[in-house]
Amino acid sequence: MSTPQVSVIMPVYNGEFYIREAVKSILCQTFRDFELIIVNDGSTDGTAAIIQELSHDKRIKVINNPANLGLTSTRNKGIAACSGAYLAMLDSDDIALPERLEKQVKFLDSNPDFGLVGSYVDLIDSNGVYLETQKYDAAPEFIPGILLFQNYFAQSAVMVRKTALPPVAYRSEYPLAEDYDLWTRISVKHKVANLKEVLSKYRIHQRNISKTKAEALAANLKGIAAEQLTQLEIFPSPDELELHTRIGQLDIPSCKEFIKAAEQWLLRILLANEKTKYYPSAAFRIVVAHKWYETCKVSGQGIWAYRQILCSPLSSAAQFCKLMRSKLKGSSIFSFD
Repeated sequence: MSTPQVSVIMPVYNGEFYIREAVKSILCQTFRDFELIIVNDGSTDGTAAIIQELSHDKRIKVINNPANLGLTSTRNKGIAACSGAYLAMLDSDDIALPERLEKQVKFLDSNPDFGLVGSYVDLIDSNGVYLETQKYDAAPEFIPGILLFQNYFAQSAVMVRKTALPPVAYRSEYPLAEDYDLWTRISVKHKVANLKEVLSKYRIHQRNISKTKAEALAANLKGIAAEQLTQLEIFPSPDELELHTRIGQLDIPSCKEFIKAAEQWLLRILLANEKTKYYPSAAFRIVVAHKWYETCKVSGQGIWAYRQILCSPLSSAAQFCKLMRSKLKGSSIFSFD
């Protein structure tokens, strides 16, 4: 039997309501040279029976954990069992559109210097009803800098070149943001991109981690940020990490003091990168300038925030400055009262 070009990894724990649809979305792909590795993490509902029902297809491999090991270990077991040169991620409650694998394989085949490619995703509710489209429009050169502040890939829309994976892919230190942590580490050594079209559907429901374990997730995000800031020779205090992650998540209070603190923090990051050259300088300046713009935009500080944007040295990047001055003067994104 020949080695498949793509390995699709699907971890599942008590996924009886959605796994059938997820599996069928892979089996119906226009690209056919794949294996589907399902790792059942000790499910106690009807998941195992559904997997058994579907596994008549020879492209499906099933791994049964003897007990519930958790998502990080389960994802890594899937990776360890892969044969393909490309690894496509799909969680058991999400859906891959029919041409997803074909289009992402074509991109990676045509761009050997890229280690990872994602896409837009449609957000759907627990019943599969469309909610909105999550877009990731930034060009590849900006994404490493964006990842310093926020995740910029949807787990169930990512395809990774196997050779781009670090020795330990998903790390146990960040069990609620293990995907984000992995993307940041890949982006340091390889180019990364998002295709500007919807290739997956991501399900929003009450069991999503971000809704049930918010405090633990916040701690994970701070840890990931701290590791990246260390590469800039910045060793943040707890208060600075809180400030950084609030800027990244656009959790901005209506407070002038916060805006002033944000400006000083972003300037510090910018100057640190000029010294360390960790991120490509020109692209990183624009990323930081845009974070400054977004912070002021959502602050609720009206004309004062508008003036802060234009007067700050953060807005000096020529490309950003020209674009934002035009946008601000020609729109009503601020309330100038």
